[in-house]
Amino acid sequence: MEKGRIAIKGKGIVSALGIGTEQTMQSLRNACGGIGKVHYLPTAHAELPVGEVKLSNDEMRSMLGIAHDRMVSRTTLLGALAMREAAKSVKLEGKRVVVISGTTVGGMDVTEKVFESIRHDNSMLPYVKQHDCGSNTQEIVDLLGIKAEVCTISTACSAALNAIIVGCEMLRNGEADVLIVDCFGKLSSIYRYATVALVGGGFGAGIHNVPEAAVYGIPVLFGPNNKKFMEAQELLRVGASFEYTDAESFASLMDRFINDEAYLHEAGEKASTYITKNAGAADVVYDAVFGRL
Repeated sequence: MEKGRIAIKGKGIVSALGIGTEQTMQSLRNACGGIGKVHYLPTAHAELPVGEVKLSNDEMRSMLGIAHDRMVSRTTLLGALAMREAAKSVKLEGKRVVVISGTTVGGMDVTEKVFESIRHDNSMLPYVKQHDCGSNTQEIVDLLGIKAEVCTISTACSAALNAIIVGCEMLRNGEADVLIVDCFGKLSSIYRYATVALVGGGFGAGIHNVPEAAVYGIPVLFGPNNKKFMEAQELLRVGASFEYTDAESFASLMDRFINDEAYLHEAGEKASTYITKNAGAADVVYDAVFGRL
């Protein structure tokens, strides 16, 4: 892709709301909550409500084909599941791939398990390496068999956003062709760096959030299962969004955007105009509710 242009082509989610993008989006549509009692994570504070991924470490090992006697941090397991889903829709062969992970947890759960044993059993010392956040990033790449450079950002609550910023700068500077960001909750922030956005779900239960990408004034692509989504239909009507049905139609759209700067700009302007015209929904709802009291 031409220098300066960034396309978002895949995403993977493992969250308290679901395992995988489709399941998570379905939970959101059904207004399902993810907060509950601790069930899978060993802790002395079981009385606290948490948003916990509803999988045990053994279940995740099975899903990833990892031997059950291999000690792997929960950070690595969660990241590997999400990255595997994200990488499915991206052709990585022949590309300079950089995996950037934003985390502050690292392998502290492994460290806690072996800490007492280390005092009298030197064979447990190698597991201490998993405590480092960077080792988790490398382990995720190794587990998935992805040939890539790795980078880990650990800056407390800003780690995920900083990982995105670093990655996008690498893409813009020609230091990478493909960026895999191993963090969650930041997709809306990533869209701001894109030239064209592909929103998933169009070949499953239904497309994901389209305005979330369109708000940045970029054309949005999605699959055919979009008829139930008003914003998607309206963006299609005004020429700001585009439907693809197979690899050929997707490639045709992308070729047009890459080779026709005016067409790309026009579609982005239409997306921005649509969002601007439809802003202020909160004020409308407020007036409708409180104006009648």
